[in-house]
Amino acid sequence: SALQEDIDWPHLVGVAQQHGMACLLYSMLKSTCPRTVIPDGAMDRLQDSFYASTANNMLLFRELLRVLELFERHAITCVPLRGPVLSLYIHGSLALRPSCDLDILVHKKDVHKAKALLTARKYRTVISLPETPRSLRDHNSLLFVSGGEQRGIGLDLHWDFFPQHFFPGGLDDYAWDFRAFSCSEMVVPCFRPEDLLLILCIHGAKHAWDRLMWICDIAKLLQAHSGLDWERVLKKANALRCERRLHLGLLLAHELLGASVPEEVMQRVETDRRAGRLAVRIAERLFCRTRGLHDKFERDRLLTAMHDRTWNRVKYAHHLFRAYLRQVLTPNEHDYRRLRLPRYLSFCHYLLKPFRLAGDYLPYIRPRFRTTDPGIEVRNSIR
Repeated sequence: SALQEDIDWPHLVGVAQQHGMACLLYSMLKSTCPRTVIPDGAMDRLQDSFYASTANNMLLFRELLRVLELFERHAITCVPLRGPVLSLYIHGSLALRPSCDLDILVHKKDVHKAKALLTARKYRTVISLPETPRSLRDHNSLLFVSGGEQRGIGLDLHWDFFPQHFFPGGLDDYAWDFRAFSCSEMVVPCFRPEDLLLILCIHGAKHAWDRLMWICDIAKLLQAHSGLDWERVLKKANALRCERRLHLGLLLAHELLGASVPEEVMQRVETDRRAGRLAVRIAERLFCRTRGLHDKFERDRLLTAMHDRTWNRVKYAHHLFRAYLRQVLTPNEHDYRRLRLPRYLSFCHYLLKPFRLAGDYLPYIRPRFRTTDPGIEVRNSIR
């Protein structure tokens, strides 16, 4: 019945691509709707996205298996994060969830060994880090780009899940359980569903749930693994101090995508009033067409409010304050290219940086939010 309404198909396809949902939308339309109902141009764009994503995921998956085999031969314990393995794990197919690179988590003690192996495989680091303990504390991953036959593949080597200011810790810090996941005649280690649910909720929160794909990951995981040990999930969330991020992920998946969550768990989630208010704000900004500097401030407010404890919110706000200061006061390559000065006048870049930023961003400070469909009552659905 929805297809009989006046649908702005170019806009729908554009939003689906922006949110990483084009492959799922194509698969659903192809299996349930007659081709005559959908304009050829829209279906062709979705089909192109589907086949391009499938080909890219197959390329990434083959390279992932090679890297995992390489690490296994050198006794490096590692676990894939997200990427094509997650698509297989929750969808049962490489075609339904797009991936842009590979994410692999290793122990901190194995970072330099893994880096040497990747370098020997013709990977190069995008940003060099000094081989010191402090560099491992200040960062959580190292980005590589492949050369050779598989040129252009990005590989993010993690030793912590996320940046320290948002969620400290990696394989060394907490008791994570793994399961053997058989795919393509090879056994790949992956997190058990309860732990993966927490990781996906923290990952979505880290990005302020800007894409519907991350909410869909939660919903599909709950659908694919309906027999979760919820007592384990809730206890671990409390131990990791990420209860609000778990509540927020479950609330968004349940209210926006109809994910099935046990009634007693939802009752506990609904007692977290702050998570409910955050879910309303996230749903209202999810399909905004125009965003400016005001949205960056709103996004940072959301990220700060997602922390469970007051002290963690204060620490994160302090991190944001320092980041804003660096952005406002420290010249970057763009500033140097925009105004070339002799070396003895280079200090002027520090004086001119605030004025350059003011000229670039002041026109965007006034809010200009507009949802894709004014009739969407996201506030009422979550409340």
